[in-house]
Amino acid sequence: MFQSIDIVVCVALDMTQKSLRVQYRDAHRADSNNPDNTNKNWCVLKVAEECGVADNVRYLHTWRDLSRAMQTKYSFRSNKSAHRKATTVSQFMKSIRNNPDPRNVLGYVIGVDGHVMLASRWGEMVVDTDPRKSDRRIVQEFYTIKKK
Repeated sequence: MFQSIDIVVCVALDMTQKSLRVQYRDAHRADSNNPDNTNKNWCVLKVAEECGVADNVRYLHTWRDLSRAMQTKYSFRSNKSAHRKATTVSQFMKSIRNNPDPRNVLGYVIGVDGHVMLASRWGEMVVDTDPRKSDRRIVQEFYTIKKK
């Protein structure tokens, strides 16, 4: 008797989780800044295209989506602690230029509020769809791209 109740509860929870995931994706598609493909936001798509991983996943809206795409081809790990004193994009870029990391680093992905950028291993901006002369945006995510 209890087994049938447990199964019904599990199915109901599974349906609720699926419904929440669908609503989550629908919300991201509605807010997408890419009219050609609402499944992929413009800045995340440009970073993924530059790295050659844009076609590896269906969705590219969030940092988690980009991380999943990058991990299909590269080692993609947080490296924010190596640059502890840096808080803004300009400070991170200066830190990279002053302390280049020679250990198979291919580049860096920098995440700020609502935006993603790609920097070279030498501290030059490779992809930034919203460039600034003096970039004082606070860095929330800082990941290193390395060969697998």
